[in-house]
Amino acid sequence: MASRQEILEAIRNPPKLPPDVEYYETHYEELLEKYPNQWIAISDARLAGVADSSTELIAKMRDAGVPTNRMFMYHMETEPTIWILPTL
Repeated sequence: MASRQEILEAIRNPPKLPPDVEYYETHYEELLEKYPNQWIAISDARLAGVADSSTELIAKMRDAGVPTNRMFMYHMETEPTIWILPTL
């Protein structure tokens, strides 16, 4: 369990985002405007691909030689998805 001091230090100095996530955060508005409701892939801190479906995007990235286990993939939704989950 982390000490109070370690927790406060983590709050003051949060860990740096991975480069691909940082690129996404920095360019979010631009990406949303250019690629509404499409899937995007970011690799090596740059836009690596765009497709209409996640399956199509993964296939494109594999064909381009982009390691799919080393890319950030996101659906640029213009409207939020609302999930209704049953209670157990």
